[in-house]
Amino acid sequence: MMGFIEPEQAEQAPAPMRMEQEQAAAAESEAAPREGEVVPEGTAEAEAGGIVLAEELERQGPALTNETLRDWVKRWCDGFHEGLPPISTWNTSKVTDMSWLFAVRQGWMKGDSYYDSCVPETASFNDDISAWDTSNVTNMSWMFHRASSFNQPLSDWRVDNVTNMSG
Repeated sequence: MMGFIEPEQAEQAPAPMRMEQEQAAAAESEAAPREGEVVPEGTAEAEAGGIVLAEELERQGPALTNETLRDWVKRWCDGFHEGLPPISTWNTSKVTDMSWLFAVRQGWMKGDSYYDSCVPETASFNDDISAWDTSNVTNMSWMFHRASSFNQPLSDWRVDNVTNMSG
């Protein structure tokens, strides 16, 4: 009979999803690759063999946004490392703007348009960030402004997409 579900069919039918479940499922499908997943060509994971291992996902952590990266850098440079993975392992694959990231605020006044973009304690920053994935970054302007202690090698960074490297 059309429009009715027999009792045995009802037991087999999946329960309707709540909105939270639908949003979580959608977010998961757009999230970082899962263990054993083949990844798209041209990504860092593909260059390392094309299959993401659980250990690599654990090591890299979540892909940071521009805002999250700025927050983590501020916390790191202010000495608040608790709860953060080692800076050398941060997953920056989705970051597009690294401008003023390690710039020093020295001598600037609150209200200056760049003041809030800068971290106060970066003058002595010299940690290894050579493994950061910069393949999607387009803006690196003034990234190390007055960060006089920094001298780590960055020769492996992919900067093909950077359109602004002033400063």
